[in-house]
Amino acid sequence: MMMDVNPVKLQKIAMNRIALLVTFLFALGLGASMLFVVDQRQSVVMVSGLGNFKRVISAPGLYWKWPAPFDRVMLLDKRTQTASSQKPESYLTADHKEVFVSLYIKWRITEPIAYFNHFRDELAPAQNQLLERAYTALDGKRGQYSAVELAANSDNQIISALQTQTAQAAREWGIEVADIRITHLEFATEANDAIYKQMGAERTEAAHQLRSTGLVEAAQARSYADRERETILAQGYKRAQMIKGDGDAQAVAIYASAFGRDPQFYRFYKSLDAYRQIFRERDLVVVDPSSDFFRFMHNPAGMPSRKP
Repeated sequence: MMMDVNPVKLQKIAMNRIALLVTFLFALGLGASMLFVVDQRQSVVMVSGLGNFKRVISAPGLYWKWPAPFDRVMLLDKRTQTASSQKPESYLTADHKEVFVSLYIKWRITEPIAYFNHFRDELAPAQNQLLERAYTALDGKRGQYSAVELAANSDNQIISALQTQTAQAAREWGIEVADIRITHLEFATEANDAIYKQMGAERTEAAHQLRSTGLVEAAQARSYADRERETILAQGYKRAQMIKGDGDAQAVAIYASAFGRDPQFYRFYKSLDAYRQIFRERDLVVVDPSSDFFRFMHNPAGMPSRKP
């Protein structure tokens, strides 16, 4: 038995299902637009629909906001950025030599609010401002240095001055300048030979000065070593004499003790020692055999021999 289906009722059910699906999709899209993720490499500046600042989020995680156009999220990269000049800038040195300089700057965002107030969420304007400020600082310094001095100081004094002035200005923008370096330093073709010769002469002079300083320091070191050597030898000799004196004193005390115990044996022992020192191999001694020196050879008691 077939049931009669009301077409109007079926159409109504289908419309309800479509409406439910659209509502679900709308709610899903609305919920997704209210959630956002903050990466550990980013800071988030949340602004209202009119562009007014609301809050800063620096900790990574999942956050919510009101859907657009009530709230907008602007992402700021916290990683170190590199700003480099596209082409070298031309300057005149103190000796009126033309030089071409290129820079690069390492920088990062440290104050999101100050950065947002100046540059919103864009990187290019900040990099251009940093390069412009660095070149301005370099233009103020270039008149203090000749071409040779500029090349010789490109990695210390000038760089230090550039970084100090640029960092001071960048601090107001919420930026920290980590490093500035000159990547390209080139002189005009007509000045190259003269500059290189002057640089070679200055390096040679500096080498001679370092060599002279080294010779002086070497002479001082040798003099100090000689004094130390003499002091050590004198102390060693003094110590040796003290030890020898102690040994002689102990030997004298031992001899005196031995003589006091048995004078006859002591005289016999000393006579044998004297014989050993005198009668060596192939020695020729001319002496009177009847002298007292040979008394122990004539008499075991060591009595002096009587002369006829």
